Amino acid sequence: MRRAPLIALMLLATAPAGAAGLSVGHEWLNEGAPLQECMNRATRAVQQVGLQLMNPTSRAVWAENRAQDQLYVFYCIPERNVVTVTGTAARFEDVDPVVTRLREAFRTARAPAVPSPLRKQ
Repeated sequence: MRRAPLIALMLLATAPAGAAGLSVGHEWLNEGAPLQECMNRATRAVQQVGLQLMNPTSRAVWAENRAQDQLYVFYCIPERNVVTVTGTAARFEDVDPVVTRLREAFRTARAPAVPSPLRKQ
C-alpha cells in the first residue's frame, strides 16, 4: 500500500475548514536511519522554520502556523528510507513555499555526529 495518498487523505480530513491547497514533497533518509533520527530532524526543521509543534504521532511530526490555518506533517518511513513532507491550507500558494523551506531545513538538520574514539598511540 502506498502511504503518500493515505497521508494526503489524512491531511485533507484534518485540514482547516475550506482548505483546498496541498503541497507534498519527500526527502531521502540514509539507509538504516532509525525512526527516532527522522523524528528528531523533522522536529528541528519545524522549529527552524518557526512553526508551532503539535502532538507527534508514532511516525509523524505535526505542525501548524501561528494563525492555525495551515497544517504541516513530516511522515517518517525509515524502512523505505524516505520522509514525506506535506502542507495544506486554503491556497496552495501559501503552503508550497513553506514545504520547500521545511524540506531544506530537514536536509540541514542532520543528527549530531558521534565523535570517533581517540586512538592510543
